[in-house]
Amino acid sequence: MAEYINIKGQNIEVVASDPANPTIGQIWYNSTSNTLKAFDITTTGSFSTIPSLNSPRENMAVGGAGDATAGLVYGGWPSPNKALTESYDGSTWTTENNMTEGAHIGAGFGTQTAAVKASGAITPSPGYLSTTEEYNGTSWTTTGNTPYSATYLAGAGIESAGLMAGGTDGVGYVTTTAEYNGSTWTAVNSLPATLNYHSGCGTQTAALMGGSQVTTPQ
Repeated sequence: MAEYINIKGQNIEVVASDPANPTIGQIWYNSTSNTLKAFDITTTGSFSTIPSLNSPRENMAVGGAGDATAGLVYGGWPSPNKALTESYDGSTWTTENNMTEGAHIGAGFGTQTAAVKASGAITPSPGYLSTTEEYNGTSWTTTGNTPYSATYLAGAGIESAGLMAGGTDGVGYVTTTAEYNGSTWTAVNSLPATLNYHSGCGTQTAALMGGSQVTTPQ
C-alpha cells in the first residue's frame, strides 16, 4: 500500500492543536487528542419564502435576470400581464416601466440593469415573436430580431454575450440555439436534444440547459 509521503511528498504533520486556517484536503495528527484529522467543507443550501410579486402571474421570461439581491422578472400570462416588469432588492418588489411589446415564456438573461428578453409569444395575436428587448434599469428598447421565433425557450449569459435555446415554434419542438452580442443574433450549433419549457443558466460559452416538459406544441 502506498504511503502518504509517497503520495503527497511529505509526512503528515504532527501538531499539539488544530491549525487555525487549514486548507481543503489538509491532513494532520493532533497529538493532544491523539486524533488523525482532515479538513473539508460541506455546505447545505436552503430556500426561503420572500414577498409576493405586486402583480401575480405565470409564464414570465424563463431565466429572468439578476441575482437574489438585485433581480428582475418580466413578461407573463395571461396577455394583460405580457409587458409587466418588476425589480427585487432582496426584500421587496417594485413595479418598473412596462416592456415595449412584452411576451410570455421568452428567453431571459442579463442583470437587473442590463436585461434581455428574446422571442416568446403573444396569444392569440400576433403569435410567436422574433423580437428582442433590452432593459437598462429604467426603460425597455426593441433591438435586432432573433434568428427564430419560439416560445417555451430559455436563455443564459449577459446582455452583451447572451444565448437563447430550444422551445417550440408552433409546429414542433426545436433544437435551435443562437448567440447575442448586444445588438445582433447569430445561429450556432443545435442542442443535442429538443427542450421545451426548460431552464437555462451560465454564460454564453459555458451554459446549461436542463429540464423539459413533454407536451403537444402550442
